[in-house]
Amino acid sequence: MAAHQGRSVEVIRRPPLFIGSSVEGLEVAYALQENLEFDCEPTVWPQGVFQPSSAALIDLYAWSRKVEFAVFVFTPDDVVRIRGRTVQTVRDNVVFELGLFIGALGPRRCFFVMPHGAELHLPSDLIGVEPLRYVADRRDQNLRAALGPACNRVRQALRLEPAAVPSAASEATAPSETPLQLAAQLVAAWDDEPVLGARRVLRDGVPFHIADDHDGEATAALSTVFNFLNSMADGVLTGRIDAALARDAFQQAVIEIWTRAYGYFVPAGGDPEEAWSPAPPLAVLANQWASIRT
Repeated sequence: MAAHQGRSVEVIRRPPLFIGSSVEGLEVAYALQENLEFDCEPTVWPQGVFQPSSAALIDLYAWSRKVEFAVFVFTPDDVVRIRGRTVQTVRDNVVFELGLFIGALGPRRCFFVMPHGAELHLPSDLIGVEPLRYVADRRDQNLRAALGPACNRVRQALRLEPAAVPSAASEATAPSETPLQLAAQLVAAWDDEPVLGARRVLRDGVPFHIADDHDGEATAALSTVFNFLNSMADGVLTGRIDAALARDAFQQAVIEIWTRAYGYFVPAGGDPEEAWSPAPPLAVLANQWASIRT
């Protein structure tokens, strides 16, 4: 409470919130921002998130440590074939970014919004994050009104969650799977799409620096594998994932991917140690496993 001309005025705390989307989903992202303007401090990704001469992954990693909540817009931007079926899917980088923020904030502080009735192929590792839906084909084309129910769910979370952001591991509800089962699931996912496709790209070679990746394919692949292994590393370090099975399957990949990513995403002339501070779980686990002989 603050005194104002003899009266007590309640100071309303508005937590910072990140809104991510593809370029195609920006209209929805800005409508979310308008609806939540007085409940939090919402920032849409083009609004100063990415710095000149910086790398997207570094900037996103920093923002995942600045904000307390995140909302991502899932729109059917791509069509892919998975196991013989043609399905609509979300842009890979949007899914990757959501995973990055879940790792930093926990699943109860992250949301994704998608059109009602859309049959989008979603990665299995989004289980536990509740989708918020909206009617995209309203006759009056009132997008803010269509997003009202979804925004109200976010608004409730803003009010109920404590100010301090707990670790993703401590916030998550107790999983029904054992650490060994979770590790086995990750091993299976490692050999499935989209991670398998990204690994194929990396096997063909990765430029020394992001500035040398002219078509962006290697950067997208490295980002996908980095996010997967970073989430796995967080689980191992917090005891949610069986360390022995994970090390057998991922030790070499963890060390190699962290070695590649360490300098790859840092702006030319920048200090990688400073850019990656605090160190992500992948870095911590890579250092631990590098000292263990296979």
